[in-house]
Amino acid sequence: MKKNSWILFAPFAFALALSCKNAENSQKTDTVDNESIDTNTALAKASHLDSLEKQVFSVSADSTHFLVGKQGGVILVHPQSFIDESGKPVQGKIDIEFREVQEAKDFVKSRISTVSDGKILQTAGSYFVGASQNGKALQVNPKKGGLFVAIPALKKDTAMRFFVGEKTASGDINWKLETGTKETKLDAPKPPMQELADLKLSLNDKLLADEYNSTKDFLDGIAADYVQKGNEYVMKVESGNKSTFKATFVEQIRRKYQMIAWARDYVKGKEKFLQQKISKLSAAWDNYNKLNQAWKVENNLEPTFYEYQLQKTGWLNCDKFQNEPLIAFSGNILNNKGSKINYARVHLVSEKERIHLQQVCESGSYRFNFPKNKPFKIMVFRGNDTPKEIEFDGKQTNLPDVKM
Repeated sequence: MKKNSWILFAPFAFALALSCKNAENSQKTDTVDNESIDTNTALAKASHLDSLEKQVFSVSADSTHFLVGKQGGVILVHPQSFIDESGKPVQGKIDIEFREVQEAKDFVKSRISTVSDGKILQTAGSYFVGASQNGKALQVNPKKGGLFVAIPALKKDTAMRFFVGEKTASGDINWKLETGTKETKLDAPKPPMQELADLKLSLNDKLLADEYNSTKDFLDGIAADYVQKGNEYVMKVESGNKSTFKATFVEQIRRKYQMIAWARDYVKGKEKFLQQKISKLSAAWDNYNKLNQAWKVENNLEPTFYEYQLQKTGWLNCDKFQNEPLIAFSGNILNNKGSKINYARVHLVSEKERIHLQQVCESGSYRFNFPKNKPFKIMVFRGNDTPKEIEFDGKQTNLPDVKM
């Protein structure tokens, strides 16, 4: 196997449309004992998702954190981003789990295909994001905080979309398009803009300061001179001033005060947040480029990321549908005696097209659909045997036999 055959294809995709051919074949198949058949079948069908490196970050749930992955992915966690199984916001220490699939070898090792309900995808990388506290899984808080991810790419592709991964019965991943998830810049927690507009407030530092001071003075006066009686606030001491305020009005002012304070904190902290964001994304980009240093040197690339806010934890990626016409390719897997080999897992990898898919082939024959005249390689794994890799130019639909 060529050393340089594993190149980064993070902004790309791995997808493959492969199907095993179970039709009868006059050629003799391997004869193996039942124990070997069971072993090879189990190894071929086993899920390998846990083979990916698990990066765990222990952080406080009460502050903002940028978490940089070894392959260039970034997670942004804001305060109150998680709730427990009862729906209660989580405080204290939490663990964030992160797995990255950026290189061809990681896709093959994990057996992750970039396929959505049988349709071929091209990807900018696949990831897993999880959160837990004391070993118990946490969910994303839908009301507060914010959990974001930044996915590095050599360049932006407007056709890329956000997908979430669902585990299949076989332990593989099927990707589902999340139509409601659009690109959202990593940002500090921002107060609801519609609510600010309803209160006739804007993200203007000077105007917010004036509103903050006048609103604080009013509420301080209510606390010092008034007492609530029923649905009204009245003066504590009898005087010539008989003014009263409805309790609902005072509560509206308190809510306005909270929104002003939130908006002021956002405006004040935004510059510091952006500086931290630039620093962390730069560090992540360096990690990303270490996977193939030549790209950075030859192309002088600038940091480029797809940024999303997550509504839930789990598997995710940034993909696009492969839209070129497909044709059928087929081939056989043989032993050194020329007999077909059963119970093998076949991978198709196109590093140029950024496509990968794999499937268990029990008959010794395989068939897959793929764009014509596009180079790819076939990789075959069987039991604990040394895997075999053969490159094809994509011009012949009947592929030469793969001999193990």
